[in-house]
Amino acid sequence: MTRDLERFLGVLRQEADTYHRLLRLATQQTHLVVSRDLPALEELTARQEEELNRLRGLDFEAREAFLDLALPPGMTLDQALEEGLDPSRREEFSWVRADLSETAQALKKTNRFNAELVRNGLEYARHFLTCLSQMATSSPAYSPSGGARAFSAPVAISGFG
Repeated sequence: MTRDLERFLGVLRQEADTYHRLLRLATQQTHLVVSRDLPALEELTARQEEELNRLRGLDFEAREAFLDLALPPGMTLDQALEEGLDPSRREEFSWVRADLSETAQALKKTNRFNAELVRNGLEYARHFLTCLSQMATSSPAYSPSGGARAFSAPVAISGFG
């Protein structure tokens, strides 16, 4: 069982590393969305897809490694760790499990923030296009004789720079 526990721990370490890479990419994504750098955002999205594919494979591998442990009925993973690993390895396992959980939560929070940024950007673009559309269908700002006329569409939108 010790070899199977080591394999399981190794897969969890790889998953934690992948989540850390995804978190770094999500943080970069925040900056790219704010700066509206679409080419860089496209490239970053491709890298995120690669990491997500890697994570899917690791998830499958972790499930297989867990099943290979073949824990007896009623035995928990913690009990198996207690019996099958020395104290330093148990401590490492606890650390990896906690790190994995914390990083996954931070990634979830960052992804929610990024989604909100994108939603806000799309709402702004929709609002801007609506204003442009209204301007295009309103009467011209100048009369045919060249004199200024009153502009019927809103010119400035408060809160938007």
